[in-house]
Amino acid sequence: MIKIVYRTLLGLTLLGLISCAGSSSQKIRDAGNKYTASVGLASTYDFGDITRKAFDKYLFQVERYVESGDRIYVETQWKLRRLFDDEQLQGVVEAQSRIVMETRPRIRSGGEAKLSTVHFTAENKIMLANSGLWVNAPMSPMCREYFKNFAEELRTTFSASMRRY
Repeated sequence: MIKIVYRTLLGLTLLGLISCAGSSSQKIRDAGNKYTASVGLASTYDFGDITRKAFDKYLFQVERYVESGDRIYVETQWKLRRLFDDEQLQGVVEAQSRIVMETRPRIRSGGEAKLSTVHFTAENKIMLANSGLWVNAPMSPMCREYFKNFAEELRTTFSASMRRY
C-alpha cells in the first residue's frame, strides 16, 4: 500500500514538474516535445514516394494529407512506441509519437525544376505511472537521438534522390 502511495506521489510530482517546465509561453512548452529538422529538397513525386516508404518502414499511418498549391502537409496518427531506457528511469509507463512532414516552395529562378524544401517534425507524448494522462513532455535524450537518426535517414534519402532536370 505504501509503495502505491509512493508511486502515485512520485508520478504526480514528476507530472507537476513537467507541467511547470517552460510554462511562461506556449512556444517554449511545446519546444521540448518536438524534434524538427529540414531534411532536404524534393519534387512532389519524390516527397510522396520517400515519405510513404519511411512511414511504412517505421510503421506510421497517415492520418491527414493536405495539398494546397505548392505546399504539402502530411500528419501521421499517434503511435504507441517502445519506451527508451532513460524514459523508464524517469517513471514513464507509456509513450506515443507522431510525425509531421511538410513541403514549402523553394524560391526558383529561370529553368530550375519545381523543388520544395522538406521539413520533418516528430512529436512526443508520455504517460507517467498512475497518472492516466498523456502529457507533452520534453523528449528524453534517447528519444531525441532516435528521431534525429530518423531525420538523418530521410536527409540522406532525399539527397540521393535529387535528379538533374
